[in-house]
Amino acid sequence: MRIEDNCLYGPGALDCKGGVVASFFAMDALWRCGFDRRPVKLILQTDEETGSKTSSKRTIEFMRKHAKGSIAFLNTEGRDPGTLVLERKGILRYELIVHGIAAHSSICDEAANAVTEAAHKIIELEKLKDRNAITCNCGVIKGGTVANSVADTCSFTADIRFVNDEQYAEAERIVKEVAGKTHVEGCSCEVKLVSMRPAMEKADRNYTLLDRINEICASVGLDTFKPRLAHGGSDAAYMTRFGIPCVDSIGLFGGYGHSYKEYVFLDSLLQSAKEQAVIVAYI
Repeated sequence: MRIEDNCLYGPGALDCKGGVVASFFAMDALWRCGFDRRPVKLILQTDEETGSKTSSKRTIEFMRKHAKGSIAFLNTEGRDPGTLVLERKGILRYELIVHGIAAHSSICDEAANAVTEAAHKIIELEKLKDRNAITCNCGVIKGGTVANSVADTCSFTADIRFVNDEQYAEAERIVKEVAGKTHVEGCSCEVKLVSMRPAMEKADRNYTLLDRINEICASVGLDTFKPRLAHGGSDAAYMTRFGIPCVDSIGLFGGYGHSYKEYVFLDSLLQSAKEQAVIVAYI
């Protein structure tokens, strides 16, 4: 971690440790002011980045239990200026495992190269590139052993994003169709679901909450927000599905999330803390 001018650099500064720190400041401010109009809970999610795989979704159930019946749920992901996220894409991750027939390279015409078959499937899935609908990124591939052998196995991971349940069903259909189509005779493919996070679909209660937040912020001289669709996933999707009014990305400004250059603007720490405290106090 390092600080240069108005920027703090470090892993997770934007996504999402900065937002957590802002929440601590907000809670401290409310406590110092003697705020007691309603109960307030700060919930720290420990395995959001892995889709709660580590806890087998127990952290999701913990949040659902402790947020049940609340009038507002604020998620402190990093933000874009002047916006709050009210809709998010869901995430599907599949592992496709291609099986072929091994042989020495000198008689490769008698074999079935699993790497070649996987390449055809990756090219087909990579055609999904609609920013506002379904996208697919095949970011990890493993296949073969040595250069003078035909690969009899090759696996790759497909990361698919979708906006709603209808697109989720369509993405499932496409993956199964691609897996079932054979380009290299002798090859076959199996599909394993690695993880799934639902989409944060459009919900009237979230927009009603945003209207109230804007009224509060305007009344105390803070900036108001416009709604935004985010392309990354978030546990705010679960809160929305549980019927809890929710806004997302009220954390810090910054850039280069999930990279060694990740940073936040330090003055956005104070801004986020003020907004969180004011919303809690007056909602």
